[in-house]
Parts: sequence; structure tokens; C-alpha cells
Amino acid sequence: MSLYIGTISDFYNSKKRFKFYGTVQDMLIDDDGIPADPMGSAATTFLVKERKSGYKGVITFLDEDSNGAISEFLFNTIAHESTHITDAIWQLIGARAESFDERNEPYAYLVGWVAGKIGQYMIDYIRDNE
Repeated sequence: MSLYIGTISDFYNSKKRFKFYGTVQDMLIDDDGIPADPMGSAATTFLVKERKSGYKGVITFLDEDSNGAISEFLFNTIAHESTHITDAIWQLIGARAESFDERNEPYAYLVGWVAGKIGQYMIDYIRDNE
């Protein structure tokens, strides 16, 4: 299971590398489809499988401004997409959801790890494109 992060402008080239899936069930039965165009979204997340290797993963595309740079740190967007990614991974690995009372630490750590990866991508992207 891999996590891929890019900008929305990477979306079109990524269709050559990945198959896209609408649901976890679609991925499990290898029923890929044409993903919705993410243009105009702050970010979007898809389930993917690498065409060459067959590796499964989740890919998130982040919005760029007209100059080709991510315009600002949108922490709410990072949290939102991190939850989608964690839910997809959780479902694909067959993990059991836990409630707060059951100390849902593994889920919380995964959300935090994903958010950290997205945040680091944004920091690196801004630094590399200044």
C-alpha cells in the first residue's frame, strides 16, 4: 500500500501510470474507471493501482494557483484528505474501526502520519518552486 501526493496538474500524466478506482470494492475486483477531473478542487483523493507493478495505493492531488505553486497551507484540506486516505487504507487492510472509548490510537497515528506527509510535500513543493 503506497501513498502518492502530487498537484492537480500532475493528474493527467498520472492516468498513464495508474488505474483509478471509485471504491475499495471496485479496486478489489479490478473494475477501474475514468476518474473525475479534479480541476477546481482544493484537493482530491483517489484509490489507484500502478499499471506496471500492480501495487495498490491512494493518491492525493493538491490545488495549485495560476503560477504553478500551492498557494497556502490549507490545514482543513490536509485534515480532510488525510481522513479519506486513512479510511481507504483502513478498509483495504481490513482493520476494525474503533471508537474513542476503545482508544483508537492506531487510526489516529495513521491520520497524523498521512497529514505529516501531505504537509511535508507542501513545504517541499513551495521551497522547490520559489
